[in-house]
Amino acid sequence: MLFLRKRVLRIRIQQRELVQLDELAKRLGLPSRSRLANIALQFFFELNKEGLLVPGQRRQVKILLDRSIKEKLDELSRLFLIRKAELTKIALNEFTHRNQASSVQQDHEP
Repeated sequence: MLFLRKRVLRIRIQQRELVQLDELAKRLGLPSRSRLANIALQFFFELNKEGLLVPGQRRQVKILLDRSIKEKLDELSRLFLIRKAELTKIALNEFTHRNQASSVQQDHEP
């Protein structure tokens, strides 16, 4: 019998998100969070096949921030130990995703 050695990835997840993952795994009848993560990653890779294979050229962009926004960004960056550029990209991606979803929903309404 052949046993394949699995690779371990350690990630930090907030307690409430961990509870949500456990509930989802249970609802889907999956034996563990690891199985749920493997399925989620497989699904992610399949949805993004073309986008993952062809990384776009990166360009540096200057963004002028309002003072209050900059202060909040600095605070969150220190609190979560995440670079401000990463937080900004996350915010832009989330905002773009939500707006695309709402425009698709509006297109389907009578």
